[in-house]
Amino acid sequence: MTALPGLQVSICICTYNGASRLLPVLEALAEQTAHSESWELLVIDNASTDETAALATSFLRSRFGRRGRVVSEPRAGLSFARHRAGLEAASPIVCFLDDDNIAAEDFVEKIPRAFERYPRAGVIGGQVLPEWEAPPTPLAASVAGYALAICQMGEKPFVYEWIGHGPVGAGMCIRRDLLLAACESPDFCAAVTDRKGQSLMSGGDMALAIYAAQAGYERRYEPSIILRHQLPRGRMEKGYLLRLYEGIGRGQACTRRLYARFGRSRFMAFLIAVKDSLLWLGHSFRPLMSVIREPGCPALKSDLRDLERRLLVGRIREAVVFAFRRSASIRIRPPEEMPGHSSSAQ
Repeated sequence: MTALPGLQVSICICTYNGASRLLPVLEALAEQTAHSESWELLVIDNASTDETAALATSFLRSRFGRRGRVVSEPRAGLSFARHRAGLEAASPIVCFLDDDNIAAEDFVEKIPRAFERYPRAGVIGGQVLPEWEAPPTPLAASVAGYALAICQMGEKPFVYEWIGHGPVGAGMCIRRDLLLAACESPDFCAAVTDRKGQSLMSGGDMALAIYAAQAGYERRYEPSIILRHQLPRGRMEKGYLLRLYEGIGRGQACTRRLYARFGRSRFMAFLIAVKDSLLWLGHSFRPLMSVIREPGCPALKSDLRDLERRLLVGRIREAVVFAFRRSASIRIRPPEEMPGHSSSAQ
């Protein structure tokens, strides 16, 4: 869609069967302080089988009028939903919210200001604060900043320097032309997968940040952009976290192919899978994430170790699949060859 004059931001909620979660998300957006003519709201219904579309359509008609739309994306998968959001957005900046993200009242207002302040930024993310349904378990609290999309990195803005770091997907704001260039790039699409239905595969957020860096853009943390992430009891359970960690491991193996030459070699992928298998078998690796070192927490340490082992399982699984499948090779082009590259970002 062609950008419309006056529109600065398109807020896009990508949702799968989100009828039970959407209402408070939409209510918070209806109370935004940003001028109503400066932004639009899109709900991307990603192959839902519940009442998501009907609920969202009714709410948007009554509270947003022409500024709100429900868009259907029948191909199941978060990456497809994000691509659809880029195609449908009518503003130069797209901001993604999950269907359990509650935006602060000045959330939308702060987004265009951040891009004006940082003209070299291609991707900007802010603070994501936890809103627990019940007091978090020690395990959930320990991994929230890594696995549950919580982002509390202080009150000072900064640039993500390492190519493998970037904003989380909750509240990620990206230039629309950059988003479309990434989603329509054969190299990108050959490597990236993401959540689909009940699958907890991850990696799409990081892949967009990597693509932005390779195209010559900054990736920034802006703490004035704030939202709350609702975390139900089910996401505190160890069973859920084990599935989540396996999906994160699979995503790591996929995104590694976007920025590391060795990650694009099938032979090296196989060797990495062997190395990770030895780590899993040996039980002697140093914990990969934050670990509670205080005495008296043996159960928590054991649970964290189980999560780390499951992450390795995900990495091994994805690396083996890549090593033995027949597909086109992936090469990473220099920034000047990247679609969406802009000299103004240098």
